Amino acid sequence: MVGLKLFRTDATRSGVTEVTPRLAEVEADVQGLVEKNMETLLGVRFLASEYGTGPVHGGRIDSLGLDENGSPVIVEYKRGVDAGVINQGLFYLSWLVDHRAEFEHLVRYRLFGSDLLGLETVASGSSGTRVARQTRRQAVARAAADVQGASMAELASAVDEALLGLGDGVNRVERKMYRAYQRLRNFACVCPPQRSKLLVYLKVDPKDVDLVPGFTRDVSGLGHHGTGDLEVQLRTPRDVERAHDLFRASYAAA
Repeated sequence: MVGLKLFRTDATRSGVTEVTPRLAEVEADVQGLVEKNMETLLGVRFLASEYGTGPVHGGRIDSLGLDENGSPVIVEYKRGVDAGVINQGLFYLSWLVDHRAEFEHLVRYRLFGSDLLGLETVASGSSGTRVARQTRRQAVARAAADVQGASMAELASAVDEALLGLGDGVNRVERKMYRAYQRLRNFACVCPPQRSKLLVYLKVDPKDVDLVPGFTRDVSGLGHHGTGDLEVQLRTPRDVERAHDLFRASYAAA
């Protein structure tokens, strides 16, 4: 960061002292520090150091990690300004795209069991009258669902606008089961609209919040899509307004 100034505060003297910047002796010094603290510094799980890209590409990725959305993260280190570092990163990204299977093997995805069977009744009937009544009920339900779906889409749009409006550095990441909003790391994860509500998970400690039944819930230790221990349940535009302070608190902590 050109022009960045760093100061150390002195509480005893009520003043500040500028910290003089210096280059690391070798890139490995910075690399070792980042790899040991990658989760804290970048919100990324460290996977491998000096990861070889094979004889064709003939390169080595300085540090390879996985972010909380399951996306690969490439970290390259340079002691000074190097205009070629962007191209180098794109070069390695191209390799990852061509070698997804190898990367998946490295990650070793967690499995959640293979001994579960779920059954769901779609429809049943034993007489023409019963089927006719069921058809009418289904038609009414579909009409109501169309209206509800439209309102849920509007609600999701309002949440999207609110989260993107928290700052210029907000990045939106589309995943299969949720949509993540992040600065350095995720601060909000929005699941697809349900029939009557929209679930948002925030990086806010539930212990710091006065939980309101039907609006906020502590989900630490509970399985759910996305990341964050505070679940916010949104049903109306008014709920989105109520959640603004929670959105800002999670954004500030990211």
